[in-house]
Amino acid sequence: MKYNTASGKGEMLADAFHNPALFLPYSAKFGPDGNLYVTTGAVCNADGTSSFGGGHLPCALGEKKGGRLVKISLNA
Repeated sequence: MKYNTASGKGEMLADAFHNPALFLPYSAKFGPDGNLYVTTGAVCNADGTSSFGGGHLPCALGEKKGGRLVKISLNA
């Protein structure tokens, strides 16, 4: 979420439904470049499997398997 305190309006920057790379995001931090970085897929093993099993987990989606660091650009 991006929230404008002057207008009182919020805007969604990203979500896991439209971008599976954001599965279980946590540890959001701003980088020196001014962008937001989050760690995602904490339940994902390096090979794209999950110890939790059951249900669909997007651990194996994309070229890189397992957990990852994701950059969310804050520039419009």
